Amino acid sequence: MSSIILHISDLHVSLENKLDGERINNDSYLKIPNSKESSLHFIDKFINAAKAECLDKKIYLLITGDITDCGAKLEFDYALEYLNNIINELNIDKKDILLIPGDHDINRKAIEELKYSKEKISKEELNNSKFKNFKDFYFSLLDKEFDPNKVLFDVLNFENQILLLGINSSYEIDLEKTEGQINIEIFKKELLDVKNENDLKFIVCCHHNVTSSHEDKNRGQWEVNNRIRFLTTLEENGVKFIFSGNEHTSSCKRCHGDILVSDSGALSSIKWDSAFKIYELDNSENIILKNNIFALQKTGVNDDPYFWHD
Repeated sequence: MSSIILHISDLHVSLENKLDGERINNDSYLKIPNSKESSLHFIDKFINAAKAECLDKKIYLLITGDITDCGAKLEFDYALEYLNNIINELNIDKKDILLIPGDHDINRKAIEELKYSKEKISKEELNNSKFKNFKDFYFSLLDKEFDPNKVLFDVLNFENQILLLGINSSYEIDLEKTEGQINIEIFKKELLDVKNENDLKFIVCCHHNVTSSHEDKNRGQWEVNNRIRFLTTLEENGVKFIFSGNEHTSSCKRCHGDILVSDSGALSSIKWDSAFKIYELDNSENIILKNNIFALQKTGVNDDPYFWHD
């Protein structure tokens, strides 16, 4: 049986009912709770498309963040149902899943409450607070703990040839810092620990894009100085591949010299290109991953408004 990596990102399960004045996300097929039936239909269509492409293949699932829109518990509750449907229907083993948080999976209201409750807040307290809902969801889905105070928080072994490294690019984000940013010194130490235990090829997996295909800025949505240090650290350690999400544009391009970046695009965007990717392993001496893009085609027909196509 051959194996593939199924890469999805930016589901943005979004609350339709909010308090007056709060932003409501209208750019998602996964709106709740009033639109649950249409959301389930969207998930079913995705499952059918993935099944057709992954027939008789072992699936490793990579999810690069923004599962929800505002990190609310109710959004995570619905996301848990949708992702369990995907996992069960595609026969994915939970140990073969790498799940990464995005900036929309942070609960900013929890940050506000913490800031109003005490004068001095440690980084550990802040991360524990802003990621609490994600951490609970993570455990419910994968039956393991998420450590919000690690940068390199998890790994996924793909066929004993490639190690996917789960990077929390929302590590430094709070109410003032809004772009991707990590603690480089912590990351260097964690990366060294992983290197000492493995001799596989590494692919870094994170939410924030380090380059851009849609926006007219090469740095993507990563803090500019932190981005340079991050990419330099990867280069120094022989890491030449990044899988990311966030931009809502499916792409594959080089940056910082020889680092290849693959962005899956958003799974459920109405306004932008909805897409997912499948990476196939070519069992050659050099280990080549084939990059297959699947986009949502919008027909405008009431009974069948969209379908997935490669």
